[in-house]
Amino acid sequence: FLYQGKNFLILTEATSLDSYEHIKEDLTLMTYAYHIIELIEKLMPENVPDPWVYENLKYVLSGLNTSPRQIFIRAFEAKLLDHLGFVNFSLNSYILSGKLKLDKLSWEEIAKLEINEQEALELERILRYHIESVIEGQLKSRRYLKNHG
Repeated sequence: FLYQGKNFLILTEATSLDSYEHIKEDLTLMTYAYHIIELIEKLMPENVPDPWVYENLKYVLSGLNTSPRQIFIRAFEAKLLDHLGFVNFSLNSYILSGKLKLDKLSWEEIAKLEINEQEALELERILRYHIESVIEGQLKSRRYLKNHG
């Protein structure tokens, strides 16, 4: 429940729908979850509800919680960039080529997707470059993962 304070909303009560136990027990997975939240915070306009973002956030966190694979993170990045209109031609031509149509695949299809290490690294590099261009900086979570992940 939210209460309208003088200048901002105050959260007075909440119910957890899923506690994502596996994520909470693993520092690397927590950092990936933080990366996803930080990405939303940087790309989304403040105080603008978006049910699509909420639903896809639940899917990516559930995917990481049950099967911790980076393809879920890359898919969320691609889907979010596409949803918010931040996909340019070079990014679009890469993520929409071959089997890496991450922004169009369902989460069930993404869970079954197998990519090799070279494809995974290239996909991460391209998405990271594009995200950093859009936000005009580097995500804090990215710096942590580079040093500790």
